[in-house]
Amino acid sequence: LIHSRRDYAFITCTTPVRKFEIAYPEPESVYLRQMNITNLDTGLTHVYEFEDKEIFGWSFPVVANSRIEVRPNLPGLDLSEAAIRYAFSDLLALKEADALRAASIPEPEWFQLVVASWSKWNHYKLTYPDYEMVGTRRGPLAAAAAKSSAKLKPYLTDPTQLATSPSTLQSMTHGMIDEEHWAVVFKFPLPSDALSWNQEPLCARFEARRCADEGCTLGLGDEIPDNWTNPISWSDFFASDLGLEDDIGDVVRVRRLATAWDGLSLSIPADTWVVFDVSEPVALKNLTIFGKLSFDDSADRTLEADSITVWGLLEIGSELEPFGASTGSKARVRLRGSVLDTETYVYIEEETLHNKVIAVPGRLETYGAPLTSTWLRLNGSLDVGATSACVMQDSSGTVDWPAGSEVAIAPTEFDDPAGHVERRILTANA
Repeated sequence: LIHSRRDYAFITCTTPVRKFEIAYPEPESVYLRQMNITNLDTGLTHVYEFEDKEIFGWSFPVVANSRIEVRPNLPGLDLSEAAIRYAFSDLLALKEADALRAASIPEPEWFQLVVASWSKWNHYKLTYPDYEMVGTRRGPLAAAAAKSSAKLKPYLTDPTQLATSPSTLQSMTHGMIDEEHWAVVFKFPLPSDALSWNQEPLCARFEARRCADEGCTLGLGDEIPDNWTNPISWSDFFASDLGLEDDIGDVVRVRRLATAWDGLSLSIPADTWVVFDVSEPVALKNLTIFGKLSFDDSADRTLEADSITVWGLLEIGSELEPFGASTGSKARVRLRGSVLDTETYVYIEEETLHNKVIAVPGRLETYGAPLTSTWLRLNGSLDVGATSACVMQDSSGTVDWPAGSEVAIAPTEFDDPAGHVERRILTANA
């Protein structure tokens, strides 16, 4: 018996072929991505395209009594949350009804989904059923009822059966096989306490969790302080860990420190105030600030990292003492890295922010030297390749742009003004 639906055909046969759906995925970076589907029994892999017409996600045929593994087709990218559904509930309800009329037991079937990740997770939450899946098949009233009655399915702490004998487990049994693989089992016939077919009993929503059920303390203690005293310089605070605290001369010491920190992951405790005082660029893997980090403006400062997480305070200048106001110094914070480097991914309240990010659940305050005028009109047209220009003074009567500043020159009129903006670096004070 062939059941046609759009461009697919689903066949009920001796070994059932069912439709599997993964919908409404998170994070947003997996939208429109391909999905690798691997049959763990045969080792065969197929790549499926993201679909945003019939289902916002991926749908594909699977063979009952088998195991598949899914992973986005981009190294380093994880599927951390999604709704999932096994089979058309109407077909299984019909199979159950046929067996009841024949006074027999319906032929059992099972299926296991394994979600593979690059990141390491503590556990997954499984909400049953998924109200959005119910709504797409049964309408808004059914969706509202499913949302109000949805429950969390407890997860197995011992993964042995999930890894070795999934067919023996009840439907919606789930848990971690290891830190990078989560599995859930779908099974028919349903257990006696299962939802009715109108409530879509073979759909659910999973969510990867980095923290245990009791939460992550993250070394914060009871609370993050909002004031700090007794600042300590960066070069002193982090030097002892590298064995470079001996007196070897300031210039040599600074250069050795800057290169010694390259690629490290550093953390500032909650009760500590560190002042970034290194004149050479420092390039870290990642930096976590539980306490306070401020910048000394007696010289230019450059801090690079794949990611920075601020639970406490990152302060560059202050309202009363803007950075560089009296010294002309510049502070630069540069982000770098690759989506393939999962070790530097940032997770805040179970959200995956990836890397090349400054995540601020705490506070970030920056105050630069104020400029009297930030927007001025040219006194006339500029020729191509011009190296100087005259501007019309505004009401302040002064122009105080320092050498090294970047200046953007926009056209007065153009069909695409943003595409015709010229940028120049000032070589002298304006």
